[in-house]
Amino acid sequence: MFFRRIWFGFSTLEGFDFDDCFPSCALQVKEWFTNIDNLFVTLTVLAVVLGMTIGLVVKLNTNPSPRTIYLISFPGELLMNMLKMLIIPLIVSSLVSGLAGLDPRSSGKIGSYALMYYVITTVLAVFLGIGLVLAIRPGNVNIKQTMGEGTIAERRPETLDSLLDLMRNLFPENIVQACLQQQQSYFVTVVKEPKYVKVINSTMQSIAMNMTESFGLTDWTDTSAAVSYEAVKPKYVDSTNVLGEQVFKLLYLIEAHCRAH
Repeated sequence: MFFRRIWFGFSTLEGFDFDDCFPSCALQVKEWFTNIDNLFVTLTVLAVVLGMTIGLVVKLNTNPSPRTIYLISFPGELLMNMLKMLIIPLIVSSLVSGLAGLDPRSSGKIGSYALMYYVITTVLAVFLGIGLVLAIRPGNVNIKQTMGEGTIAERRPETLDSLLDLMRNLFPENIVQACLQQQQSYFVTVVKEPKYVKVINSTMQSIAMNMTESFGLTDWTDTSAAVSYEAVKPKYVDSTNVLGEQVFKLLYLIEAHCRAH
């Protein structure tokens, strides 16, 4: 309502009092955000502002390590797992409840429209993907030749890693998969070895050939330095995720109880 009043005030500037309008609008905004019915929107706005502030402070004032970045991103990973866990049950239940209230003729029309929409969007996605591949050429061979194959050294998980895996398994991204498997992360140190490419410049090639004859060397030169970094490699092991199943059932029962009352 106060947005409509602001727009009406700006559209009729004759007799418009800025000193009276803005304090009143600010008071209405404050009342709207402090209303208990708008608590979810208020917390969402505060979370966005807080996240942007923390991100800017960490990015501008410090140089965080990959381990720190991994720990900061962990709450977001839990949120994405919870959203993925809700997608399939929510879509299936919505489709079943929606189709149950329709007559067969309407259901057939909706199904044909959905199939047509799926075919059209799939064809458009294929053409878009082919166009982008031809335009930007991801995975260019010339870029890959500048780096070696690399080596992977795996390290054993620490206590903190096990705790994070426990929390991660509380909110599985697929409730069906949780009946058979659970997630377990392991850390690997990936070392990209330097790639040796042949010298193509004529002057450098002649120098390299002279060095080959004098010192028994080859006409190859190092063009890049070795790069090492630690990466998280999540994997699924064959073990029932009992915690994830119990948390899903508990949240479902809480939601059903709230709807019943």
